[in-house]
Amino acid sequence: MKGVFALAATGITGQAIGIAATFALSRLYAPDDFGTMAAFNSVLVILSSVACLRFELQIPVLASRRMAAQLVVVGVLAGLALGLASLLTTREILPDFWSWLSVGDCPGLSEALCLLVVLQGFAASLSAWLTRSKRFGTIGSARLVSQVVSACVCLCMPAFGLGSALGLLIGLICSQVVLALAITGASAASIAPALSGGLRLHDLVRTLCRKKGTAVFGSLSALLNVISWQAPIFGLSVCFGTAEVGQFALGMRLIQAPLQVLGSTFSQVFLQFGAEQNHNGSLAAVAQGMYRRLLTYTLFPGVLLGLVGVEAFSFAFGSEWRLAGEFAQILSPWACVWFLASPLSMIYVIKGRKREELAIHASLLLTRVTAIAIGAAVGDSFVAVVLLSAGGSLVYGAILWRSLRLVGVSSISMSLDALRALGDSTPFLLPVLLAKLIRPEADFLILSAAGVSATAFALWLTIRGRSAARDRAETGTINP
Repeated sequence: MKGVFALAATGITGQAIGIAATFALSRLYAPDDFGTMAAFNSVLVILSSVACLRFELQIPVLASRRMAAQLVVVGVLAGLALGLASLLTTREILPDFWSWLSVGDCPGLSEALCLLVVLQGFAASLSAWLTRSKRFGTIGSARLVSQVVSACVCLCMPAFGLGSALGLLIGLICSQVVLALAITGASAASIAPALSGGLRLHDLVRTLCRKKGTAVFGSLSALLNVISWQAPIFGLSVCFGTAEVGQFALGMRLIQAPLQVLGSTFSQVFLQFGAEQNHNGSLAAVAQGMYRRLLTYTLFPGVLLGLVGVEAFSFAFGSEWRLAGEFAQILSPWACVWFLASPLSMIYVIKGRKREELAIHASLLLTRVTAIAIGAAVGDSFVAVVLLSAGGSLVYGAILWRSLRLVGVSSISMSLDALRALGDSTPFLLPVLLAKLIRPEADFLILSAAGVSATAFALWLTIRGRSAARDRAETGTINP
């Protein structure tokens, strides 16, 4: 999958820079600062998820190039309208909104939210246009530059007396401005010919009406999905304070950073390639191949995180972040299943199963709200996180199963593939298991064993990948 590797290479590099910067940021900023930004980001992510009315999923797959370009314009205008609405709401209608989230001490949150929603809607619409043209390398490069800008600005802010949540907010704004400019520059030349003849309001309204199903059900589904994702941040912020949220947010960030890059990369390319293969009747083979590849990449790091999360976070960020490592360990099963299900859930988009997708996201929201409510009732954040992990694993497991069943992959085949991948990973985990059994209190020994295991697994993946590439070259098989 050339598209996957083009996006993944730049994405992983950018996230590696972000993770490296986090080591320093965790010592420059307090857990409360991370908690404040986590709560703000929750609001931003919820609004950004529907900034384009979900047309960014339709732009790459539409047969009509002109209609796709019109949807880009509609998406940009929708993001602008939503950004202005968010400014009006948080400043005039709900002036105590930020105080309710315990983040009222950071200035300029409403204005920053408006600007970021507009920028992210703009970048999402134009990125979808580049996806249509299969310019995955361009998208990856733009994201990489924005990651570098974010890390540099956040690291520099304390030197100017802004070693607080405001410094992190400025870094986020700068990165999104750079991303929007880079995506605009890359897509302007190709989108202009598709809009030749000019834009008329009548054409935009007609295009919007044709795709109203995507706008309604897609947006509702996305809202439910994102709100359910952000429910833990909201719940922990309200019930346990920003310090607890900061610990949870750091744990989630370190889990999501690599998985989100790979997951979004696989999703973006699978959406494009899967739509083509669906017309050819080959989607089942492509989906099962993707499933097997994801299993190979997922099981070993997921189990390893569950074994050494506390030791790794204490070593990397200091003993005050040990709680974040404990949260990461608890969430590791959920992270594995989520990474498997996320790209393959694009099958719902390809097959047009909007109502079913909406029901799934409603289930996710219900399980997460229930987990937070139970944790708040007993006054224990650990109970909330354990229930979040268990509920999320079950629901994402159901999403994964249903996605593959939609294209005809059998349950027996799924199970055999999972057992085969687990068998491949187990030998590499033995050194860590032995270290924890022999010297459970020796963090350095455990982390050393984990490093050896990870290195051996990476070498095995490299050798296996080269062997598979040679086999494909000899047989003439195309790797999607």
